Amino acid sequence: MKVTSVSLLEELEKPGYHALRKELRPRRYRRKAVLFDPLSEENLVFVVRTGRVRVYLAYEDKEFCLAVLGPGDVYSTHTRAFVQAIEDVEILVAPAEVFRSRMEAFPGLYTTMIRVLGALLGRSITIIDSLAFKKVGMRLLELLSVEAARGEPQPGGECCSICNSQRNNWRACSAPRARRSPRCSTASRARV
Repeated sequence: MKVTSVSLLEELEKPGYHALRKELRPRRYRRKAVLFDPLSEENLVFVVRTGRVRVYLAYEDKEFCLAVLGPGDVYSTHTRAFVQAIEDVEILVAPAEVFRSRMEAFPGLYTTMIRVLGALLGRSITIIDSLAFKKVGMRLLELLSVEAARGEPQPGGECCSICNSQRNNWRACSAPRARRSPRCSTASRARV
């Protein structure tokens, strides 16, 4: 899921953004690598250059995917979320304070940042709304409908880009009772 159609990468390529671009340092990570976690002490802003990362919350054996970020999407590391590479990824990073101070010289970039972060906030509110007010079956139906409508073929012939951990949890929870994973609670086995 692309957070927004706005690409910070495209904005950074515009003439006049050289001073900000030179502050961004590339980092590369392999598929499944955890780029940042809630205990990371680095306070960075990053832009996904290539590949995709998922932003998720985790507690004990449970995970909740907040967003999947792709090229041009921006995020920061000072949240309580994990960031993991879905595929090989390259990100451009800068210390948050440096990024903020450089942005002051480029007021047009604020509009792009606000759109990207606003879309992420909107998605978070949609998730909270869905969890608080919709039954499991309706949430699953909406998720599958949105993903199928995207029509993007995924590696392995899958029809949608549901986070691997969630898909694996669904498989474990839908297995016959004798083989069911112990981490499946009654709530997670609810019928659709």
